Amino acid sequence: MTFRSNVTRRAAAYIATLFLILIGMGIADFAGAYSLSHTFQGNVAGTLFIAVGLLGFGWSTLRLARMGVFVTKDGVLIRNWLRSTRLRWPDIASFQFGDEIKDLSLRESLNTPSLQPYAVMRTGKHIALVGLSSTRVKSKESRNQVQRLLDSLNGELGKHTV
Repeated sequence: MTFRSNVTRRAAAYIATLFLILIGMGIADFAGAYSLSHTFQGNVAGTLFIAVGLLGFGWSTLRLARMGVFVTKDGVLIRNWLRSTRLRWPDIASFQFGDEIKDLSLRESLNTPSLQPYAVMRTGKHIALVGLSSTRVKSKESRNQVQRLLDSLNGELGKHTV
């Protein structure tokens, strides 16, 4: 079972589009559309645009579009921007929004905790669930949608703990 905010894939699509534009700029540079074209610097710039564009496009389509929380029989797999974390059911206390957690860091407190959900461990540690984040646009509706996802995750947690 996969839990993911509606915003996650849309954001990945926007970012992928930006990287496609960068690739297009690199191709245009090779085609002679810019003043640097047909020079060593122009070829290097075009090559860098294409390389960065390809890497970014791959990252946005393979990583960002797959962010979320994936339920397994042993626990959950949390896929965030750069890192994936596996948590076992017995180690998880709950899934909740940041404004319900006492020990947020200063950075987390400044990062709109009312919109950021977390997996809270029994040790008190918490891990952000970036793929379930709410948005500032229509934030009440978005938060309610994410709250339903958190309620479902807490229901799954209840099935796997004694």
